Amino acid sequence: MMTIKVEADKVITGLINMQRNVNPDLEDALDKVASATSVKMSSEAPKGKSLNLSSNVQIRSSTLKREIEPIAKNLSGDKFAMYIEKGSGPAAGHAQYTPNVFNIQRYYGVDLNIAWAIAKTIKERGNEADPFVQRTFDYMRNNLSRFAKGLAGRIIMRFMQA
Repeated sequence: MMTIKVEADKVITGLINMQRNVNPDLEDALDKVASATSVKMSSEAPKGKSLNLSSNVQIRSSTLKREIEPIAKNLSGDKFAMYIEKGSGPAAGHAQYTPNVFNIQRYYGVDLNIAWAIAKTIKERGNEADPFVQRTFDYMRNNLSRFAKGLAGRIIMRFMQA
């Protein structure tokens, strides 16, 4: 009679050891992907007068997770990347809105009458969408295999040496 014995304790211990050995490689790979994504997003973001959007891309890290977000704020303190990404007003198929005239005046350094004219134009026309985040996502999704191959190679080498 042939018997096969699987001891759960040894399997669990082996899996825990594998996780301990693989996690640093996973974290390193995630850092590299997040950094590459941040650089790509910055290059895809529209370059305005202030370069505020392209120079304010943040990476938030936690265990086995990275979040990359454009965090630029307008003069009112509101994040505005979504308005660039999706567009606003009639140009993007949305309702009209009037932007903060005083922010326009401060941003462009113009007289209040000129700021009102700019605000009226924005209200009537809106802003076309510039989906820089989606372009970044598409690019990274298509190039992710480069990062995965490097990670897989490091994991294989680690276990071949063990």
